[in-house]
Amino acid sequence: MSFFRRSAGAASLAAALAALTALSPAHADTLPGLTGSCFTYQPGRVQGSGHRISATGFQASLPGTGYSVQVNQLSLTDQSNHLDPAALTRLNAAAAYAVLVSYNHGLPAACHNQPLPEVKTLTSSLPSLEWSGITLKRPGHNLTASTASLHLLSTTPQAHLRFAANGLHETDHPMVPQSASGALSFTPASNPPYHVTFENVQAVLDHSTFSAQGTLDAGASLPQSNGQLHVTITDIGPLIDKLNEIVSPKTMAALLIARLMGHSDGPHKTSWDVGLENGKVRINGIKIPLSIAQ
Repeated sequence: MSFFRRSAGAASLAAALAALTALSPAHADTLPGLTGSCFTYQPGRVQGSGHRISATGFQASLPGTGYSVQVNQLSLTDQSNHLDPAALTRLNAAAAYAVLVSYNHGLPAACHNQPLPEVKTLTSSLPSLEWSGITLKRPGHNLTASTASLHLLSTTPQAHLRFAANGLHETDHPMVPQSASGALSFTPASNPPYHVTFENVQAVLDHSTFSAQGTLDAGASLPQSNGQLHVTITDIGPLIDKLNEIVSPKTMAALLIARLMGHSDGPHKTSWDVGLENGKVRINGIKIPLSIAQ
């Protein structure tokens, strides 16, 4: 429903950064595995030495979709001291690609059937990524964040990482959380589906906390994806009361229905079991029209 989409969608910036461990090459000289019709990347002003790079003003886009990302400052370090600046630049481009694909809810047509090489690079490295001054654009909307970070903790036998994003804001969308963070694990793969376990993902919206645990098999698009999540929100009543005068009637109706469908998880906590099967959403076993779920 709209409530879940806004809460989880705003967290997608940080969560999508996690996908850099499953997504690598991009456009032209930076990531030759992807064509220019799929992805473009402008590295900005880059400085690198040893196993670290920093840069100002890089940007990337999915041509023809209206989706792009701009970042004022970045810092990327390989804590294992294996990757040189050129490899780190590729990983940063991969992170930008992952963010855009997630924000687009799947691969655009121009990116279908293109392999994702250099996944093995990640098995011998421990990248630590920091972005600041971030703007994500899609047609008619700008999502901004003050900072976002990703830290890969281990890669054997699975990759484990932590991510966070702060200062999230989108004009005219009061249901965008202010911050998101979490931990997840996955097995790096060159092609979808990508199996991800959400060990703990949280987002803060006003005085309410959204949390989720579960699994997702992310395909090339939403209709090819499957997953199970247990979602909990604290203090949904006060949140609905506050949003009553600033969200659309359709969104308000979705919130009220969501509350009615929820289970009590103790004082001030409401929960839902959300299932995704080939793009079809069920909440507590009840099928939800996809147009609402998105």
